[in-house]
Amino acid sequence: MGHVRTLPGQRAIYTTAAGEGQKHMISESDRTFRERVEACDWNEPFTHEHHIRLAWIYLQEFELTQATGRCRAALRGLAESHGDFDKYHDTLTVAFMQLIARHRAAAAPGESWPQFRLRARPLFESGRRLIGRHYSDERLAHPDARHGFVPPDREPF
Repeated sequence: MGHVRTLPGQRAIYTTAAGEGQKHMISESDRTFRERVEACDWNEPFTHEHHIRLAWIYLQEFELTQATGRCRAALRGLAESHGDFDKYHDTLTVAFMQLIARHRAAAAPGESWPQFRLRARPLFESGRRLIGRHYSDERLAHPDARHGFVPPDREPF
């Protein structure tokens, strides 16, 4: 994960695993949220915002490839722990990781989750439209897209 240092207000600063030297903020609340998802200790509805937050946390801690792998595993595990074997959609997970990483790249060092949420409103308000730039509905509805990543049939990432 990188170097960790606790700051006043229960925040920690992490140096990215990619060795970029840029500092990223993650709160104790963010860490607890991630740990609960990974432990499949989440019994309330898992919203679109929850998905984005989990992805953002992983991207704060790891480079894109590793963050994507961890997010895939956590979301798949959470869905399966609730008996929702067909709920997890791999292509949407990977695609959103790309979009979230793109928005995160524009962040100032130390940007928190609430700051990101305000700045990256399109991810929350028009995520389907953003995905639609890259994928047709037919492509996303295909079983292969649900069970594994399929590349975009429209605009590449």
